[in-house]
Amino acid sequence: MNNTQNRLALRVRALIDGTGRGPLYNATVLIQRGRIVAVGPHIFVPDEYEVIDLPDSTIIPGLIDGHTHTEVILSGKEFGNDGASEEIWQWHVDEFLTHGVTAVRDTGGTGIGEAYQLLTAENNPNWPRFVGSGPNLDGPPGAPYPGLRVVRGPEDAAQNAAELIAAGVPFLKTYVWLPFVDLQAVVDEAHSHGISVATHVGTTLTVEQAVSLGVDALEHICSGHELLDDASRELEAALPTRPHDWCLSLRPWRFINLASDRVRRHIDLLAESAVTITPTLAILDVISRSQEASQNLRSRSNIPESLITAWQSSWPAESYSDDDLAGGNKEWETLLEFVSMLHAADIPIVAGTDIPNPATLPGSSLHQEIQLLSNCGLGIVGAIHSATGQAAKLMGRNDIGTVRSGKKADLLVVSGDLTTSLRPLSNIQAVLRDGKVVKGKLPERCLV
Repeated sequence: MNNTQNRLALRVRALIDGTGRGPLYNATVLIQRGRIVAVGPHIFVPDEYEVIDLPDSTIIPGLIDGHTHTEVILSGKEFGNDGASEEIWQWHVDEFLTHGVTAVRDTGGTGIGEAYQLLTAENNPNWPRFVGSGPNLDGPPGAPYPGLRVVRGPEDAAQNAAELIAAGVPFLKTYVWLPFVDLQAVVDEAHSHGISVATHVGTTLTVEQAVSLGVDALEHICSGHELLDDASRELEAALPTRPHDWCLSLRPWRFINLASDRVRRHIDLLAESAVTITPTLAILDVISRSQEASQNLRSRSNIPESLITAWQSSWPAESYSDDDLAGGNKEWETLLEFVSMLHAADIPIVAGTDIPNPATLPGSSLHQEIQLLSNCGLGIVGAIHSATGQAAKLMGRNDIGTVRSGKKADLLVVSGDLTTSLRPLSNIQAVLRDGKVVKGKLPERCLV
């Protein structure tokens, strides 16, 4: 099917357009040369359009994974150059598209060289679209990730930010060891060029400090330590340190009182700042409930063995005490309630998974993320918005993410009524990129 040149009309039972608005029923989407030209329940279809009737289906925008590290997979530096990286990369691409992921936000890779340029070129019609920050900027000692740039002082931070911006990155990402004055330098440099800054904090800086500097996006739920009272902080500090705690420890969430004034003030500050939060619940689930995640992983049969081997070498639960394993469910329940509170405060939330961390799976983990966000009060329409229109806004892409006139025709057709349950998301009929089917198939069409 070569829809990029043809005119195509899709008639469906229901449509969720990715804007956060309620669904449309008995809707028609007109596509011409890979773009949406009209959407609505009472659309006139000219004679030259080919019509596909889908009376039992729902259309939504192509899904967007708002937090990944995909460039490291393509570069081969995440899992070594042992011949397995190509297999792992192709598997990721196929799984993305199979699960309807047509765009990906990359939040830290190995550099801005060949792999980055290939990833972000958008000239491969059989890949999702990729938008990437390039390498993370961090302070000493620096995280042990390939390509991460360790900056030393505000001038060095601003210079590195300027270099990445000049190379064309659409946003910057900073990491956990970056000091206050260096983050300020990055934010100032980025904003002077109209570039946004996303950050992963919680080790050197608190969330509230980062927000005070004007960061645009917060990755993960890193508010934990600053929400503890003095007594709870002592309890948390007495626990033995684990290898990944410098990056992201969820232990504080065992002790946080969500009804406290401290938490209320924190959420008020986030709401006033208009910062966007990508909770990455998929990876936080692995961290807080690692045993269950391991069992779920073993139930999947199509994961490359080389990838499972790499994950097993860094499985979070290897360093967990019995107390950690027992406390995981409490941490998890508190985290989910906190996300519900963020949503209730109208704080923008984006769906993201943090692949390729252990047990985070391309595509299916985003489906899990959408379900979790729906359960946190976003509901079906809101959760889909977090993985479509809201994610596109965070990426700085105004040409994707919604089913609106003028947008690229990146679409999902799913069997069933997605307006009443997310279960049909697991039954994708067809994935369209630029109006062309790249996964699945559509029924035979006819001329009106």
